[in-house]
Amino acid sequence: MSPDDVFFAEWRARGGGERRSLARARRLLELLDASTASAPVLTVVGSKGKGTTAMYASAYLAAAGLRVVSVTSPALRANRERIRVNGTAISDATLSGLAARIAQALRSMPDRRESPGYLSPVGLFTIAGVLHARDIEADVIVLEAGMGGASDEVSLLPPHTVAITEIFAEHVGVLGDTPAEIAREKAAVTSSRTQAVLSLPQQPAVQQAISTVIRARTTRPMEAAPSTTGTAPRMDTAPNNETTDTAASSQPKTELTNPEPVTTPPSPTHSNGATATTEPNASPRADIKLGDIQTAKRQAGDAEVREAEVREAETAEVEAELKTTETEAQAEAE
Repeated sequence: MSPDDVFFAEWRARGGGERRSLARARRLLELLDASTASAPVLTVVGSKGKGTTAMYASAYLAAAGLRVVSVTSPALRANRERIRVNGTAISDATLSGLAARIAQALRSMPDRRESPGYLSPVGLFTIAGVLHARDIEADVIVLEAGMGGASDEVSLLPPHTVAITEIFAEHVGVLGDTPAEIAREKAAVTSSRTQAVLSLPQQPAVQQAISTVIRARTTRPMEAAPSTTGTAPRMDTAPNNETTDTAASSQPKTELTNPEPVTTPPSPTHSNGATATTEPNASPRADIKLGDIQTAKRQAGDAEVREAEVREAETAEVEAELKTTETEAQAEAE
C-alpha cells in the first residue's frame, strides 16, 4: 500500500453528501497516542495566503535556532512536501513510515457505518506531521488549516498562537453564509490555551466577528496589522533542497523559552546598500542573500497560485455536494 492509498483512501470512497469527521480524526489521534501536541503549535487560518504565512513563520522560527515542523497543503510536486523540517521536505521513506503507522491505527478504527464521515487527506497529513514532530523532538509545530477553523482537524490540537490571514466569502454555505459567519468559524480554532492571536487587516464586520470570538474563547486581545503596504518579511533562512529531513532533525536544538537571537547586520546586496555579516557563533545559514529572498518570493507566489487552484477545486466539490443534497431533499419531498 502506497502512502497515497493511506492518506486518500477514505476521501476517495466517500459517499454523496458525506462530510469529513472530526470525531474519527480525534479517535485516530488517540490510537496514535498523539492527542496532545509535543510542542507549541502555531496555527494559520484564513481565506487566502495561509501557506505563504506558514512558510514565512517557519523560516523565522528556524532562523532563531528552533527545530520547526510545518504542515501545509497542497503539495507542489510530491506529497512529502506537505511536511517539512526547517523548510526541507521529509523523505519518501519517512512519509512511508508515517503512513504505515497511520494505516495500522486505522485497522482499529470503528467501521464507517458506525462512525459516519471520512478522514480527509489534509487532516491525515496534519496528524502525520504531528507524529513526525514528536519523533524528532521538534521545538515548534506550524499548521496550516485546510478549510475553516473549528471544523478543521487543526482544531483538535489547541494552538499556542493563531495567525489569521485575510477572510472573505469562500466555501459559502459550508463555513457560513456571510464573511462574518465564516470569520467566526475560522476564529473558533482558538482555545483557552491560546496565548497570542495576530490578524491581517480585515473588513469591519469580519474584524468585529473575530474579536467577539476571541474575547469569548481566550483571555488574550487580538493584534491586527496596520492597513499599510509595508515591506515583505525578510527570510533569514533559505530552503536547501539538497538537505534531507534527517540532517535537519540532527541539528542542535534550542529551547523555545529562550531562543538564541540571530544578529544579522544589513547587507550591501540589499536595496538600502548596507552590508550583511554573520556573527562568529551564528549559523552560516543566517547569511542573507538577495537571490535567496527572490527565490523565496517566487516559491511563495507559486504556492499561492497552487492554493488558488485547489481552492477552486474544493469549491466545485462543495457545490457538487450541496447540489446532491438539494436533489436528495427534493426527492424525499416528492
